[in-house]
Amino acid sequence: MTKGIFPRRSCAALAALAAVACGPDFDTYCEEAEACLGGNDADIEACVASAEGEGDVASEIGCGDEFDEFVDCYLDKADCIDQTTGMPCTDDTQCNQVPQLNSHCSGGFCVYKTFGVADEDACKAEGNAYDHCM
Repeated sequence: MTKGIFPRRSCAALAALAAVACGPDFDTYCEEAEACLGGNDADIEACVASAEGEGDVASEIGCGDEFDEFVDCYLDKADCIDQTTGMPCTDDTQCNQVPQLNSHCSGGFCVYKTFGVADEDACKAEGNAYDHCM
């Protein structure tokens, strides 16, 4: 289950990272995510506030170190990714059935942009350590 801006089972995970003075660079992460997905300054501010709040919660429950390690890994590997909807297409107009995805036709399938880590196993050890703490 994904909660918050990072794919975790708990929103608390990100909070610990933000609470550390030299923690993750949420500003850059949120700016890159909005550049990929589209958005504005208010979206970036909301993203940063959410991440910092998640980090605060993780820190309060004693999982700050695990949160920091997971988020550092995630932030290092996150990128703008084309994600397929699985719907076949021959042109962009066939991909407008879900307008909020801003999907387009590419390689015969509707695709949309997402911001995250393409390799699900990339931060698995860090994520498991954090989940175990929670």
